Amino acid sequence: RVVTFASMACITRIYERDAYGTWVVLLALASFFIPFATLRYDIALVIAPTRRISAGLLMAVAFVTVTIAAVVLVGVLTAPGWLLESFTGLEPAQRGMLVLAPIVVVLLGGQTVLQSWLTRERQFGALSKALLVQWIVTAAATILLPFALGANAEAAAAGAVGGILATVF
Repeated sequence: RVVTFASMACITRIYERDAYGTWVVLLALASFFIPFATLRYDIALVIAPTRRISAGLLMAVAFVTVTIAAVVLVGVLTAPGWLLESFTGLEPAQRGMLVLAPIVVVLLGGQTVLQSWLTRERQFGALSKALLVQWIVTAAATILLPFALGANAEAAAAGAVGGILATVF
């Protein structure tokens, strides 16, 4: 958490509020769908009596997560603009980023399930390392990507998605 806190001083000076805020709205939207995508089986995965049942739950969650991500994609692509604006508060120029929502749903769902698996296997060191990698990669990418992409919403999203992806790996 110290890495995230320390990096915020740089991030708030690099990005304008609306550029970074677009990523925050996207993350909030994707996070809303995580309980539906995992069906909260991530909790059952931790307490399942056998490893085989846990593996089955993991596969079920993977299938449902991809299905929910597909539903989110269809919703983002087919919803009228006024509806998207009323739910997200994003202006038309910023709404293009919403196509990343299904990807973020899959990544966050995967992260949730893998964290549950590591908890089940009592791999707390690996879990701590993964979270530390996420914070470091997210902070570094979010600070460095504006030099290549410009200080825009795409750079903020790419940095954050990179951090989540680094955690999953």
